[in-house]
Amino acid sequence: MAENAHELMVGRGERVTREEILALEPEPVAMLDDEQIEAAFLAVADMVDMRMPFLQGHSRALADLAEAAAKDVGLPESDVRDTRRAALVHDNGELAIPVATWIRKSPMTAKEQDTANLHPYYGERALSALGDEAAGSCVLVSRHHECLDQSGYPGRVDGTDLSPAARILAAAEVFETAREERPQRPALDDEGAASLVRTWVREGRLCRDGAEAVLSVAGQPSRRNIAPRLAGMTGREIEVLRLIARGLTTREAAEELGIAAKTADNHVQNIYSKIDVTTRAGAALFAIESGLLMR
Repeated sequence: MAENAHELMVGRGERVTREEILALEPEPVAMLDDEQIEAAFLAVADMVDMRMPFLQGHSRALADLAEAAAKDVGLPESDVRDTRRAALVHDNGELAIPVATWIRKSPMTAKEQDTANLHPYYGERALSALGDEAAGSCVLVSRHHECLDQSGYPGRVDGTDLSPAARILAAAEVFETAREERPQRPALDDEGAASLVRTWVREGRLCRDGAEAVLSVAGQPSRRNIAPRLAGMTGREIEVLRLIARGLTTREAAEELGIAAKTADNHVQNIYSKIDVTTRAGAALFAIESGLLMR
């Protein structure tokens, strides 16, 4: 088989397909069952994580978290399976990046950052060699650093290109990574990591439903029902929030409601505190997700 494989590879500019490799195997071709596939994915996860001490157990922990969240929101069994497998091998593309890039304590150079940001692409390319059976996990690996607002990488796709499973995996990656120490920063505790995830939600980078599913199965207090409670805001504060979410300035909102500008500004600051945001964009997103602009 080795000689045949060598002949197949020599002079080829395109990728060798899974079918071509299998055709070289002597009959009968041995195929893995589900239990063996799980063991294989776990082996790849451990191999990738063993490269750097601070990554030990990262992929297994991410897989458990993302799988639990996918089950929690009721995704189909096939999506749950793809989510787990993608989480296990999500960082296999890091093998294409020099270790020195990941372990340095100082910030990466622009060139290093650009190269590092390609690791989801490299991971997807490697996994695609498994063929159609890995297609679902392949897509998720390529999306695990993408964001709803196109601020992610490597493709800078938007929410229309991110499935529920991809949104869950992205949120789980942010939460799990934040809880782990890295050469450039200390680890956050669970509450700090949850706060970071929710900040990304408010900024429009992560899906609220996916993020809350992740945080809920991670043992964090759920905010899935925050909209009906409206975060303890008064009726006047809700009125102000609706107006600023529609684009009015604080002064314009004050004129609309017949109150002093200073009073309106005080309401805005109270709103920010109650819904845990620091920007007008974050407040607008909360209003939209809470259905305030539809009432």
